[in-house]
Amino acid sequence: MKRDTVRRSVRAGLVCWRSPRARRSPSSPIRPPNPPGTGAKCSTRTKPAKAATVSPEAQTELDAITVAYGKLTSLELAGTVDVKTDVGGESHSESAPFTSSYSSPTMFRHATKDDLVIGCTGEKSFLFAPEKKLYLQADAPKTKSDFAKSPSPAFKALEQQNPSLFLAMAENAGKTLINSATDVSKLATRRSATKPLRRACGEEQ
Repeated sequence: MKRDTVRRSVRAGLVCWRSPRARRSPSSPIRPPNPPGTGAKCSTRTKPAKAATVSPEAQTELDAITVAYGKLTSLELAGTVDVKTDVGGESHSESAPFTSSYSSPTMFRHATKDDLVIGCTGEKSFLFAPEKKLYLQADAPKTKSDFAKSPSPAFKALEQQNPSLFLAMAENAGKTLINSATDVSKLATRRSATKPLRRACGEEQ
């Protein structure tokens, strides 16, 4: 990327399961920790992820993505979060616009209308969910690696609502992009759909 500032439009689609009686916002997967004494148990044990099989062609593209995101010094994004549910044949969809900005290495702000506001000032990181009356604040991560390792719900919220900003905050964008994948390969380049149209119009190739 030649320019320091990149403007993009992002549309994130989410598919989740929920009770048809419960209304949830686009941030519904983000939940605060269980209060002490509730008896709820949470296991921190996770199975080690198996390394994905990546073709040489795909690895070349992933390396290019990592380099491009690594050169970013600032970024501005705008898009829409779409949440679609289907429970027992009952379909429901919700959408909300968002805007965000990023300044290297760890300063950012992401705001979804009537939902989450997430950010990092360089001194503090925060998450505000007005509908849930939830506000969380913590010391800001010093590096991108620290951000990825932090238990803050902000990390998961970005992954769900704003993939491009999520990759900008990642230490290795290419590796993060294929997280949990098992087999990664590059598809053949699709032929331009404009050529048949030109022939139909009698234009020379």
